[in-house]
Amino acid sequence: MVSFSQIISAVDTHTAGEPTRIILSGLPSIKGNTMAEKKRCMIEPGKPETVVALDTPAGLVEGNAKIEGGRVVEVSVINISSFLYAGDVEIELPGIGKINIDVSFGGNFFAMAPAKALGVSLHPSNISS
Repeated sequence: MVSFSQIISAVDTHTAGEPTRIILSGLPSIKGNTMAEKKRCMIEPGKPETVVALDTPAGLVEGNAKIEGGRVVEVSVINISSFLYAGDVEIELPGIGKINIDVSFGGNFFAMAPAKALGVSLHPSNISS
């Protein structure tokens, strides 16, 4: 029989096509009533930089927060490698016809197409449509 010293309960979901993991239990509570207060608790006072490692389904992502005067002044993220998987791939879309897309990877696969090929104009006045 397998025994565990600690069990973490989590729910894996997709948010706008991006994988997310919500920890439900198994980790210490983070002090604070709001997300801003909880974030402040996660930063060690007096340290000039806090490093957070995120184990994602796509690989390890590292976050760095530079701290000055007890406040975060700069944040950087080292993500997994991204790359062009396939370029100029022809696909057919119902109601639109044939268009060419690029398929890239950056933690997930993404299809990128020119807005014009989809009959869409990228302009602030089109936000509601």
